Amino acid sequence: MSAWSSPRRRAAFWGTIGAVPSLAVVAVVAVVVVVVLFVAAAQAAPSPSLGFSAGAAPVSVKPANGGSLSARGCAACHAEVYADWSTTRHRLAWDNAVFQDGFAREPLPRCIHCHAPLAAQRAAVGSLPRRKPPGITVAPAADLHAPPPIEAGLLHEGISCAVCHIRDGAILVAKAVQPKDQTPMHDVRVTPSLRDPVFCANCHQFGFSGSSLQMQTTYDEWQRYQAGGGEGTCQSCHMPGGRHLFRGAWDVPLLRRSLGWRFTPSTHTLSLWSKEVGHHYPTGDLFRHLTVEADVDGGWQEIARLGRTYGDPVVAADDRRASNLDAAVDTNTTDLHARTLTSDTSLRPGETQGIAVPVNARRVRVRYHYAEERHEAAGVAEPALLLTVDTGSPSPSP
Repeated sequence: MSAWSSPRRRAAFWGTIGAVPSLAVVAVVAVVVVVVLFVAAAQAAPSPSLGFSAGAAPVSVKPANGGSLSARGCAACHAEVYADWSTTRHRLAWDNAVFQDGFAREPLPRCIHCHAPLAAQRAAVGSLPRRKPPGITVAPAADLHAPPPIEAGLLHEGISCAVCHIRDGAILVAKAVQPKDQTPMHDVRVTPSLRDPVFCANCHQFGFSGSSLQMQTTYDEWQRYQAGGGEGTCQSCHMPGGRHLFRGAWDVPLLRRSLGWRFTPSTHTLSLWSKEVGHHYPTGDLFRHLTVEADVDGGWQEIARLGRTYGDPVVAADDRRASNLDAAVDTNTTDLHARTLTSDTSLRPGETQGIAVPVNARRVRVRYHYAEERHEAAGVAEPALLLTVDTGSPSPSP
């Protein structure tokens, strides 16, 4: 017979508990508090991915109230947000000419999953096309900085409202907002992670296919900026006041305001630095870069290039294969741009770079390039002129 089976021992135990009821209450309360805190922590813990996979797979979502996934369906009630989004590169993620030309050369599934992330958009693309020979495959837009009208079909909405704000038939919002008529039109789920920079990293931080090398490192750059005392988040800079403007590299006035400069005649040096930028300048796409050019003998000559440069002996072989439309190229795994990083001279927060300007240069200018030289030659992506300096007199930073 066990010690616990003794009636005397059981009576003694319960007598002790009865004599100090506060201990029992405290124990129960403590357990309840721990459980409540655990559940609350689990509910509050950020889940920034929300189905994103850095391009590995499309995002599957169910429309709210059985309606449409199209951003047009949001416009009736959210006219200002829709108007803002309609002007953005998010909206042009699929339709822009630079992407379409790159996708024609390198039709990888991950390209679709990033530029048209919804499973319904992936279905609209259908079978992956064969690679086309190198060269411009699409016509340039009439105005590179003005989005054209949205074509019919979900695919042409690129990164739309549903990509970030719809999951499991509910609308995700960063904070609770009460409708004016007190009657929400759809289920709303408060999701604080929408304000977390990690959420943006789902699309703006990823590597080359089959390589440990990162293709875009904007989130890592921001983390280093923050660790060094920098303030602000992706959302506070690119969505000020909650506006869905997503202003960035294609906002030329913003680019100009974000570049600090000074020309020193005594040393013929142009100093450059970024202003209030929480990541590298340029950042994002691997082809973006700045050129510093000097006007010598009546012509512009490049004297410095600020950005990333790559070396890749595999590209030449892949280009030869890609030029043969009948070649058996595995478009699911082969990445023409699987490169090795040889240098990164992008402007970093808090750092200044000095560029020596030829003493016979009359002027010096800085241009921002969005794509490869072949795109510029074809008029698909024009560089943005950021500044021009007369070298004959001091030019303090604006």
